[in-house]
Amino acid sequence: MILTLYKCLLAINEVVSLIYLICGALLSPLVRKIKPKQERHVDNKVVLITGAGNGIGRELAIRFALNDATIILWDRNESNVKQTSEFIEMMGKRSFWFVLDVSDEQQVEEAAAQVRTKIGDIDILVNNAGIAPCEPFKELTSEKVKQVFDTNIMAHFWTTKQFLPSMERNNRGHIVAISSSAGIMGSPYFTAYGASKHAVVGFMKCLYEEMDVDSKIKLTTICPLAVSGTGIDIPTKTRFPFLLPIMTLDYAVDQIYEAILNEEELVILPNTFKWIYRLIGIFPMRIASSIWKCLDYEVVPNGVYAPIGRAHYHDHYFRTLPPISEDQYNNDHDEDVEEQNHQSTHFDDIEEQLCIIWDISSNVDVQHFLLENSGPEIFISCALGTNSPRLKEICIGILANCAHNSEICKHVCEDSLFCTHVILSLANTDIPLLIQLVRLVDTTVHNQSQWYELIIDNKCEFFTNVQHLFENCLNQDLLRLLFQLINHLLYKYDDLGALWLREDKENQLISSLCQACLHLISTIDDGSDETPIHSSLPSSSKYEFFYHFWFIIQMLYSSEWRTIFTEKLIDLQELFRRYSHFECGIENSLLSYCAACQFFLDMYECVNKTPAEDTHEMTTLEASLKSMMNDTTIADTHRRTMDVCASNDGPMRHQLQSSLQCLDEFNHRLCWKGQ
Repeated sequence: MILTLYKCLLAINEVVSLIYLICGALLSPLVRKIKPKQERHVDNKVVLITGAGNGIGRELAIRFALNDATIILWDRNESNVKQTSEFIEMMGKRSFWFVLDVSDEQQVEEAAAQVRTKIGDIDILVNNAGIAPCEPFKELTSEKVKQVFDTNIMAHFWTTKQFLPSMERNNRGHIVAISSSAGIMGSPYFTAYGASKHAVVGFMKCLYEEMDVDSKIKLTTICPLAVSGTGIDIPTKTRFPFLLPIMTLDYAVDQIYEAILNEEELVILPNTFKWIYRLIGIFPMRIASSIWKCLDYEVVPNGVYAPIGRAHYHDHYFRTLPPISEDQYNNDHDEDVEEQNHQSTHFDDIEEQLCIIWDISSNVDVQHFLLENSGPEIFISCALGTNSPRLKEICIGILANCAHNSEICKHVCEDSLFCTHVILSLANTDIPLLIQLVRLVDTTVHNQSQWYELIIDNKCEFFTNVQHLFENCLNQDLLRLLFQLINHLLYKYDDLGALWLREDKENQLISSLCQACLHLISTIDDGSDETPIHSSLPSSSKYEFFYHFWFIIQMLYSSEWRTIFTEKLIDLQELFRRYSHFECGIENSLLSYCAACQFFLDMYECVNKTPAEDTHEMTTLEASLKSMMNDTTIADTHRRTMDVCASNDGPMRHQLQSSLQCLDEFNHRLCWKGQ
């Protein structure tokens, strides 16, 4: 009897405890709204952020530094992480930077030991580093999947294992995991990325359950929708931007920073997506999937982020003006915020009209109308005067379309202040804006010579910014446009390539070009290796970047720089081998293939004619050429290319006949296998 009564009391106690916990969970959001916010500070806190070289990691680091935290920056790109650290130190704040690959457990262990030795225990760990390949599942390689999981989830294990013990010892600390909307919802073309981000959410949930009830260590998981301006934007379409917007970097970082200060457990951004996610969750999987497809929010592999007309991938709902500086905030906060809100509201009112102009700005009659009504001057002034990336993107996009008109092109290029602003703006991290900037320069550079003088006057900034984009940008559309622009610039201005190589003190230009080219190649499905050269042809744009790449390499090469090219010979040989596996029947691809052959021929002749005490350079080149000579696919492609050049009767026949002479010479020098 007593035992039964005791069991009943235990059961009642458990039920009451459960009801208490449920009520607390349900009422806590309401209490947070009603109860005045407690001031939370990060003064003198030590914050470690992975992937702090750019994007969310960089902006979070700056935000914490502004609030007097000591920042530890981890990134695998030395240039980026060093720039972030220098920026923080310019603000008079304290930071330390380390170069490492967080997917490597040993490197994490060694870097963590240095942190403990130099700085001590950390208070906040932000696991932000990640990569986001956007590919169909069938095209994912085993190496790519492993790389994604090593970076996006295994790194969380390695960093948490290093810093959680000290947090437990001190009974304080905060671990933040940057996941994604793909970590709670399914998304096509994101199988590897989405699975890794689901793993991040699962890791944090399990870690939360494993913590002691009385532990004061906080865990926060962030699941944002797409964020523009991170530098690696993936084109995303949304049918209802007021519900599922593409957030700006500033807005996303503001929300993430507030969530960390408020010690929230699971943060889904923006709020509209959070309620949609909760609503969909009550339905069976098939119905939930149908609702999500109806909302039509998904990434677009190889998509174009409105490079020609209206921005079909909307993000203006969260394109706010950049955050004001700390001094302005302290002195004129209320006045500035009111003015900022006024400008944002005004822009929302006119954006639709501007986009309509953008849509029709390629029309000749529209261009004449704009020219007669000072349209170019208006858009130039607007682009120079606005702080809104979205407004600047639209104005420059309209100018890029209108620049096909020679008079408008002349108006644009004669404004040296605007053109200088365009060159310096290539340091921006907003991908849609960068695409329009590159389009504008590429469209106007053909007809006007002013660009050369402006590039020379700002050569350091121009070369550095473009090379940085080749090294770090993953957006395919921007990379393709950059290859096209640089090819046109080097072709128009003969000495620009030599000047660029002289300014490239670290000899990284060729590596950057090869890296960007290899990234674009990895996005192409080249099919079977036996694809005949004269089979059904793809669209020329698919291979056009290779056309530009080889002409760039050929124009950059000279005897003065042959050592640099010899050092990168393995990469160049691999690119040539990969190119020979593609279909090359289109005329541009034929010309680019011939340009590649001409480069190797020039290099062979240059090295062969130049006496050198050390024969290593010649030995390396000969070994590379022999390897190419013994590649059956290259030999087969070479023969077929010669056949097409010889039989072509199209408008480019003269150029192809000249290329045939190059191929004959190349064939003679290398004695191709099977000839």
